[in-house]
This record gives sequence, structure tokens and C-alpha cells, in this order.
Amino acid sequence: MMIYTFPKLPMIVFLTLALLAASAFSQASSEVAVFSHTPHQGSPCVPLKTGIVRESDFDTVKNNRNCPGEKLPTVDFAKHTLIFYTVRGDCFMRVSLRSVTRNNEKKTLRVELDNLWGRCRAGGAASGFIAVDKIPDDFELEFIENKIDGKDSGQLRLSNERIEMSGIDLKGCMNPVFGRNEIVLKSAEDYLKYARNNTAPENCTKRISSLDFDKFIYAGVIVRSGYCGTPLGLRHWAFKDKNENTVVIRIRYTDPKGSVCRALSRYEL
Repeated sequence: MMIYTFPKLPMIVFLTLALLAASAFSQASSEVAVFSHTPHQGSPCVPLKTGIVRESDFDTVKNNRNCPGEKLPTVDFAKHTLIFYTVRGDCFMRVSLRSVTRNNEKKTLRVELDNLWGRCRAGGAASGFIAVDKIPDDFELEFIENKIDGKDSGQLRLSNERIEMSGIDLKGCMNPVFGRNEIVLKSAEDYLKYARNNTAPENCTKRISSLDFDKFIYAGVIVRSGYCGTPLGLRHWAFKDKNENTVVIRIRYTDPKGSVCRALSRYEL
């Protein structure tokens, strides 16, 4: 079982997980200032698709009298680039703009949204306009939608404080707890509590000597991704929530577009 390790922090209360579709973040990317974000709850009335909105298209939208209730931003196209998006979920869904970044090497503008589902059986939709500092006309839009279950709403309060972390392999020594997707190991006693005792217990006991509980906290995670083994494109980050005593681990991997493994598709991290 692979365990994530990050520096020990005082007063950590619990661990929150975010399982997201994958897209690696390049170090060449930089944050783009957001001038305005005009969200709209419900299906969009304006005849636009997700993408960068040209000035001529926006003029057409402003003259569309079929959408009197649609909020439209005030945009100076000489200074700003306008983006429109539509996402779907359930009737209680909420959308939060996470970040807008540009990559000058790839000539891309990346918009990342959190689509927080509210656990409603009926369908729903949300749309909106995002105005940012103007980018060159030859840039392309990269749109990232993070579909998040409502029970993980706490992760929307992430600060920018990123925590260094890495993965280690305990070679199957951890025994996952039924009904839980994660375990947190803060001490040697925690390790022995969750360690397997039916497969080479002496090796698992010896492995504890390589763990430093004075400096690190170890978090075990189970990912049910649809893959038989390591999910394709697996990435992971840890953040400290500035509003709560919480560490959030974000996990990304490539969506398999349906189950690709006929065996039990559970991967222990």
C-alpha cells in the first residue's frame, strides 16, 4: 500500500480528499487576474458554447431580446478576454471559479472550475462569463471541470498554502478499514493498528523503523478509479485549509471513460 507523507502539522483535525479528472499543471504557467465573474444558475439562454467569446459574438448576445434575465458583464475587449462556460450537474449544484492561468510556451489559457454537486436527483446546469486580462488572439482555451460530491464541500475553502508531500510504498502492509477510503497515521501505534497481521507480519513490523512520526504524518488513500492498478496520469498535491485545521489532498488521474478493468478496481495509495 502506498502512503502519502507530508510534514507534521499541529492541530490537524481531519483529512479531506478530492478525486479529480487529470491534467498536469506546468511550471511555465502563471496566474491571470480575473476582472469579473458573472455566474448564472440554470441552463444558459445565450447562444454560446464554452470557449473564448469574440467581441462580435458578444454584440449578438447583447442584442438577443430572448434573454432579458441573463446577466451580462461590462467588458472592454481592448483590455480583457471574455470566456463563457456551461457545466451540468444536479438541481442543487454550485460552481466555484478555482483559477485562471496562462502558459506562454503552449499558448493556452486554462480555466479551472469546481462543479459542486448537491445530491439532488433532478438535473441542473450553470453557466457564466469570466473576464480576464487580455491574452493574444492565437491562444487556445483549456477548460478544466472538477466534479465534486457535495460531502467534500470543505475543499472549496482551500488557501494557497501548499504542503510538500511524497508517496512511499509499504508493500501491502496496510489493512484498509471497511467503509472508509482513507486512514491517517500519526504514531507507531496507529501504524500497528492498521498493519496486516496475516501476511508476513514480521516484515511489516520491521518496516515501521523507516517511518519518522516526529516529522511526518502519513495518509493512506484508496482510489476506486476503474483501473486495475495505478491510475493513468496519477498526480497528487496537499494543501492546508486556512479556515479550518484541515489538510486537503487533491488526487488527479485520467478518466478511464468507464471501467477498464474487469477485476476489483481498487488501488491503494
